[in-house]
Amino acid sequence: MKRKKKQLQEGDLLLLYTDGIIEAEDREGQFFGDNRLMQLLKTYHALPPQEIIDKILHQVRLFTGNDNFNDDVTLVIMRLEKSHSLEKAPVTDRAINQSST
Repeated sequence: MKRKKKQLQEGDLLLLYTDGIIEAEDREGQFFGDNRLMQLLKTYHALPPQEIIDKILHQVRLFTGNDNFNDDVTLVIMRLEKSHSLEKAPVTDRAINQSST
């Protein structure tokens, strides 16, 4: 597993998802895939996070032709908003590890 640090900026989106999204298959056995997911994120990025999730799930259902998923499906989207208390606080692996103990 690789670790990377990235300084998020105001307005950035953070997308967390399980493989049930990108490995959802259509009737021909094609995967929904990372590229399709990223294209949807680019298309809907200006919407509120819950609306983005709803749109993505709708598109996955259309793609598979099913209302139910065959695998676990989890989507979390967060948008970084300006906060005076966090304005200069970097996100680091160490800060995350300390807060989870």
